Amino acid sequence: MDSRWVRIVNRVLLGFVWFVCVPAIFAFFYTVIETQSAARVAVGANSRLAPFTISRLADRLDALEAEIARASAELTALDEKIRASQEKVDSAKHKSTAAINSVWITLHNTQPTCDPIEKCLDDIVTENEQRSWPDGAEIPKRVALAQELYEDYRGALFITNDLQDRNGHAEAALAAAKAEYLGTQAPAAAGRPDPKADDASDGDAVLEAASLGDGSIDDQKAVALSYNKQRAIPLFEFAFFLPSGVIVASFTGLMGAIGAAVYSLYIELGVLAAPRRAPASDRTWMAFGVRPLLGALAGFTVFFVISAGASFLIQPQAAEATQAVNQLSPPALASLGLFAGLASERALKWLIEKANSFFKSSGEDGAAAG
Repeated sequence: MDSRWVRIVNRVLLGFVWFVCVPAIFAFFYTVIETQSAARVAVGANSRLAPFTISRLADRLDALEAEIARASAELTALDEKIRASQEKVDSAKHKSTAAINSVWITLHNTQPTCDPIEKCLDDIVTENEQRSWPDGAEIPKRVALAQELYEDYRGALFITNDLQDRNGHAEAALAAAKAEYLGTQAPAAAGRPDPKADDASDGDAVLEAASLGDGSIDDQKAVALSYNKQRAIPLFEFAFFLPSGVIVASFTGLMGAIGAAVYSLYIELGVLAAPRRAPASDRTWMAFGVRPLLGALAGFTVFFVISAGASFLIQPQAAEATQAVNQLSPPALASLGLFAGLASERALKWLIEKANSFFKSSGEDGAAAG
């Protein structure tokens, strides 16, 4: 392949890495770090279990959102069904009343006075059975038609009452889900048992467990809602459960790579006028491939050195590395990684000096003294 095309391919790959991949990875790590930090603050005393607590709460809130959406959709559909069913009830009642009144007037030659209309129907049915009608008489047919229309009315009324009862249950479920979602007590449904009482008790247990720490349940809900939105990011849910030290160390390494890239740009600007002993493609690969990798490793290593030393050199009360990381804060450690990348050669020399000093033997001390 022509060297010119090799240079073009190298520049395209480097452009993709530094203008697409690196910003995306930086945003990913920083989002995970901020979410983990917010979770630890919100949970409080149970900060070690913060990801688990927030995840359970997020799952419960996600289920409540789905329940609210389902109940709302069910209520909307039931409202339409009840409206249509009520129209059928009104129409059936009007037809049956007209048929009963017509038979009553024919039999008694007066307007019916019975209330409810069922009483008039019972009277005309009884009178129809007691009389002997000739074959083909009109009255028995009209009485049978009135009975049929009345049964249609009763059927439509039963369906409407059933829909209204289902609507009441759906309203109670929606009110309970909204109350739990908002953190308020659900209103008691008078005389109506909640079919999802067991599920609600499980949700209350989740909320109660979430509130055992020092943090506010409202803060935990806010973090959980944010977590629900961010869990769609690829690998976010996996990274959220990783120890904070792993995420911050990776973020520190990334900052080291960025620092090395900045250093490479600085060096490249200085050698533009210098004699070119190596091909341009090799110098570009060394500047933006090898040296950033060196900076990433330097930043990654500096992170562990500083975080391990913080527990007994910087802040003695932090007995664990995780606490030391939290006390130093991710921006501080990222700054160390950035510095390590900017001065990657010196950072590595510093680490070598520290390692040599740490593992120096007593014989070497005696030789130096002699």
